[in-house]
Order: sequence, then C-alpha cells, then structure tokens
Amino acid sequence: MKGMIDMALKITPAAVAKIKDKMTPGQKILLDLDDGVGPFSNVGYCSLDTNFRLLLVPANADIKDYPDEFESNLGAVYYKDYAAGYFDEHEVLDVNEKNQMLTLSNNSGLIDGHISIVVFENESMTH
Repeated sequence: MKGMIDMALKITPAAVAKIKDKMTPGQKILLDLDDGVGPFSNVGYCSLDTNFRLLLVPANADIKDYPDEFESNLGAVYYKDYAAGYFDEHEVLDVNEKNQMLTLSNNSGLIDGHISIVVFENESMTH
C-alpha cells in the first residue's frame, strides 16, 4: 500500500531549471510510466525498458490515471499507482550532464536515465 505513504521526490536545482524552462503557470506535473495506458501514452506502446516521461499538462487535464502523488519542491507530481513498484521513497530527479536528459534514481540505483519532458497544450490533448 505504497499509495498510503507520504512519498517525496527530490528535484535537484539543475532539474528544476530544466523543467521550469518548459513549464507555464497552472500546469500539473505527471511522472508517467509510459506503458500505453492513459490519455497521454502512445497507444500500443510496448517496451522491455522502463520508460518514464515527465509530462506537463494543463491544470484542467483529466489525470484520473494518476491517482498517487509525490510532494516535491515544484509541488505535487502525480503518478500511476502501479508505478509505485519502481519507487523506494528516496526518489531523485536530476540532469545527466553529458546528454542533458533528466534521470530518475533512488537508493536502489538508476531507474531511468533518459526521461524526456513532454508538454501538452489544451489543443493537443486527445480524449
């Protein structure tokens, strides 16, 4: 029952700067396990790799597929409840200096080293 635990996500200053560069006021932040489920995933996408994306969605976006949340220094970061199996309550979002991609790690090690930031505008959302 990880969803019942207060989860925190540390976002390093480098990652905060990278995210804020693409963010507009009022957006919600989703840490998306891109598994083909939900309105923001690629339909039929299947991969053996763990593939997370950081989604910036409009404040009025339907995020019912993302019922759980981290507290972070950028506010709430929502995620799919079953993605909690990847987390150990010590998550850190950082920037890889070599390729400038976001990375997600915890006490167990690197979870995903190539997290892209995807911005969804109202007109680009599908339902």
